[in-house]
Amino acid sequence: METKYIQIYGIQRSATTFTTRTISDNFENVFVSADGKHMEPATYEFIENNLRDRLTKDWIKKNKKAEAATIKKIKDVFELGKPIHPIIVIKNPYSWYLSVERWEKLRKGSFDLEKAKKWFIRYNANYKIWKELFEGPRRPFGAGLIITYEDLLRDTVGFLNNLKNVFGLKLKTKMLISDRMASADIEDKVKFFTEERKRFYLQNGNFSLPNEIVKTITELVDWDLMRFYGYRPKR
Repeated sequence: METKYIQIYGIQRSATTFTTRTISDNFENVFVSADGKHMEPATYEFIENNLRDRLTKDWIKKNKKAEAATIKKIKDVFELGKPIHPIIVIKNPYSWYLSVERWEKLRKGSFDLEKAKKWFIRYNANYKIWKELFEGPRRPFGAGLIITYEDLLRDTVGFLNNLKNVFGLKLKTKMLISDRMASADIEDKVKFFTEERKRFYLQNGNFSLPNEIVKTITELVDWDLMRFYGYRPKR
């Protein structure tokens, strides 16, 4: 079965790393790249050159645990002319704000509305650029998917089966949810987090936000754009 190349796109704190791991852990004939995941979609030549750098002897030497079959899979994927399948990962703007707020406070010790405004400028701009991947043919990109973090939590099995059908992927016998999670039968409903944390994200985190913050977020977000991704403002 032909190996497929999937390129992940999404702004920071939107679960791009988690999505990448989930896909790579659960399919046999796929190579998932998260390189440049927060950037404008790259040309094929850029991606191909980036791969060639990674496949040097130095890269292989540093990644001694990488099996020969995996290295061959990566090489096969990046032959010039094969389509790149984009996946855009997005999180509801309100709960995304809370994720960024927590992250920034851990990294820099503070977070305020002025910083939030800068983040939402990037949020709007990046998702507008990535939306263009779904508005017509754009070499070297092939068929793609948009994944919301909330859908990922609601129906893990459905998410994986959708990938299987759209991209022609082969599921592994066991479903794995990151290195920290135990394996489970493919029919089982897998819990990504505790039920409390899961409810938090599925409710968009709004119950933790003061009305003033909710109002500000609603004003900052490009809702015409967000409707394309399936989100609506809170009233």
